[in-house]
Amino acid sequence: MTHLKIGLLGKEAEHYKNAFPEHDITVLDTHEQISTDYALVFCLSYPSIIPETYLERPSHGVFVNHSSDLPYGRGWAPLQWSVLAELKDVTVTIFKAVSACDAGPWAFKDSYPIAAHDTIATLYDKDQVVSTALFHKLIDAVLKGALTVHEQVGEPTYWARRTPESSRLDTGKTLDELWDHIRICDNRDYPAFFEVNGRKVFLRYEVLPHVKKAEE
Repeated sequence: MTHLKIGLLGKEAEHYKNAFPEHDITVLDTHEQISTDYALVFCLSYPSIIPETYLERPSHGVFVNHSSDLPYGRGWAPLQWSVLAELKDVTVTIFKAVSACDAGPWAFKDSYPIAAHDTIATLYDKDQVVSTALFHKLIDAVLKGALTVHEQVGEPTYWARRTPESSRLDTGKTLDELWDHIRICDNRDYPAFFEVNGRKVFLRYEVLPHVKKAEE
């Protein structure tokens, strides 16, 4: 068998729907649409814990991509917290979903660097490339009957949910000191902001490509 029926669930599902053209892909609106018809379901930024009864329906399970080296960094907004923690790399973990938050056994991991001028947008792009490659490895393992998973080892740590208030800038800091805080803010949905005389001022940013000078 070389053709699998795969469901994609979550707010990032549309970004992945063309990543597996050799398979039968369906974008799901809710976990209640998960059925036994699916070989796999990929959970892509889905905000809810999926009940066990739905996790058991796909013949090979529901798998999640999470942007931390689990069990370190379970929870919310792993890319943003990775930057604020001054990590040099992001590890993407593909794990089998269980009814506890980010606690399932993992199948594959890979990492990519956080560059000095990366923003949340470029990190999302890098993350999708690595996640897609790992999902392809997962599919290949399923097709070969060679899928193995590994229990998470170590003391879990958890990152908190971020809110619009998390984008508030501390005006007592310099721009250099604020850069990590600025670049994890989403210009459209959660822009960075500060207050002047009790009124919010939103800050939207763009990182321009490097242009070599004549002497370089």
